[in-house]
Formats: sequence, structure tokens, C-alpha cells
Amino acid sequence: MKKIITFLCSALLIATCTSAQNSNDRIERTAQKIDNAVNKGKAIIDVFQPYLLKARQLYGEARQMASDVKASAKQTKNSNGSNNSGAVAGVYSDNNSNSSSSGNTNANNNSYNDPAAGYSPANNNTSTSGATTNIPASDPSPQYGAYNNYTPQQYLPVNNEASVNNDGSGNWGNQNSALYGNCLDVLTGTVVSMGEAEDNPGAVDLMFFAPADGQNTYVLMTPSFAKNNGTATYMTAHASDCITKWRDVTESEVALTKLTIGQFEKIQNNSQITGAVKNAVNYTGWYTSVGTKLEGQVFAVKVEQQNRTVYALVAVIKHFGTSGSNGYLKIKVKSQGVDNNRDGIVDPNAYIR
Repeated sequence: MKKIITFLCSALLIATCTSAQNSNDRIERTAQKIDNAVNKGKAIIDVFQPYLLKARQLYGEARQMASDVKASAKQTKNSNGSNNSGAVAGVYSDNNSNSSSSGNTNANNNSYNDPAAGYSPANNNTSTSGATTNIPASDPSPQYGAYNNYTPQQYLPVNNEASVNNDGSGNWGNQNSALYGNCLDVLTGTVVSMGEAEDNPGAVDLMFFAPADGQNTYVLMTPSFAKNNGTATYMTAHASDCITKWRDVTESEVALTKLTIGQFEKIQNNSQITGAVKNAVNYTGWYTSVGTKLEGQVFAVKVEQQNRTVYALVAVIKHFGTSGSNGYLKIKVKSQGVDNNRDGIVDPNAYIR
């Protein structure tokens, strides 16, 4: 009898332990699924494209402005018994006309009706602070894609809105450019001149020089190289000399990748961008091209410092001019997305410093 009781107790104990183990296994599997879901959410975050985000902002602001003007015109019409919509601030019209709230139109901007950019034609153009946008006569349909997702919370402080093109690209000048600065912050896409950069040199990751040497030489240079390497002054025809006085420069690195523009366009998440940046070889403080423009090339930029970590790709879509005041690069920037609250969406505020 004792043997039977002992056997039954043993069997019950084994069953209890097995059940507890199975329960623990289920809990662990559930926890693992949750972790996997979180990690997956983090992995599929879209890369951060500052010029595209800024273009969305400008589009949203111009759309709101057009709506406000129409509402004001309608109110004026109702109160005066006549239609004055065509004379309100000269901003919005249904007659396919172009107008500017600032009086300055960026001739280098591409329009939203560029099929290659994925946007359908719109008839009305308006401009805010020099950046041209197309405003449809009514609310945009889903064909406008990402521009429908604009919210005021996505504000990004780009210093010169005229340097932002409607197709999500930006303009980066050489040191002689009369239009755009030659110092680039690859994290936010901000472009400033060397004089402006003196106030916040730690936000500059890369500079573009086109020395007037008669050979059409083009140089991408990091601030740390320009500050600490004596050959920088000769490579840039002394244009970089003022950088030797900058404080706390960014110790960035640059490398030419093997990526094509088409491959760059297909990069959509953090894993892809960090993979592309880390797979690039021959990182250094400068890149020089003699006699050949930079158009069609994709560069990897990385910063690995205690207070600043950046992984980014800079694609040169078009190279305008040479070493004169009309020389600049039309670029697109993709940098590693930051998602502080782990909701799977890039946090633009994380890029504001």
C-alpha cells in the first residue's frame, strides 16, 4: 500500500513539475514573442530623411495658409456681398497661377507633379519663405502619399527653407556658393556657412570645398581633419583655414560607397542603413575627386562619439556648377532613425538640438 501511495505521490509531483515547467515555457515563449515584436518594430523604423520631412512641413503650412486665405475670402464675400478671393494677399487662386508669400521663389525646386517623385499633378503653386510647393484646389487625395501624414508635431528647424526641394532633396553649396552654405549636419540635413558654423561647430559633420585650382577639384572634408591636419589648407586653397579656430569639432569619418542612386533610394530601415554604412571601407577625414563631378555618388558618414552617434548616407543627385558662386550639390540624406518611445515611428524631436 505504501508503495502505491509513494508511486501516486511521485506521479503527482512529476505531473505538477511538468505542468509548472510547461507553464514557465509558455510564459517565456510569450515574453519572447513580445520581445521579438518590439525588436521587429524597432528594426522596421523608416530611416530619417530630413529634407523629405521638411518638404512635408512646408507643404502642410502652405496648404493651411491656402485654406485660411480661402476661408477669409469667403467671409469677406459674405460680408460685402462680392467675391474678393482673387485679391486676398495674392496667395491662392484657382487659375493655375504661381504666387509667393515672401516674393522669393526657389528656381531649383522640383514640383510635386514630378511623376518620378511619386506625386500627381497639382495646378496651384505657392511659396513660403522661398520654398515652392504645389497646393491642389481641394484636399489632396491618397495619391499624395506621405504628404497626407504631415502634422505640426513634425516640425524640423532647417535654417534655410529655400535649400529644401519639394522632392525631398536639399542643396549643399561649396565654400564660394552665394546660395547655400558648405557645412552639412547629416543628422538633420541643416546646411550652414562656415561663419554660421562657428557658433555650433559640433553640429557639422561634413564640408564641401571646390578649390579654384583650374582642375575642377572637389573635396568632401570632415571638421576634425580640417582642424587638425596641416594638409587641409593646401587641399582647399586655404578656404578651410578658419576651421582651425573652431572648438569641439565633430570627429566624423567619410567613405565613398559602392551604392548606386537606385540602391540608395531602396534603403528603408535602420538595419539597411547601418549595414550600408558599416560595410563601407576606407573611411578617412576627406574625399577628393579631381576633374570628375560628384554626381551619382553615395557617401557614408559615421560619427561615433560619447555625445553624438550618427550613421548616414549622402547621395549626390546632381552636381551644379564648378568652383564659383553657382556651385552646389543637390543631395538626399538618409540617417539612422531614432525612436525613443519605441512606437515604431521616427521621432523628429530627437533630431532637434
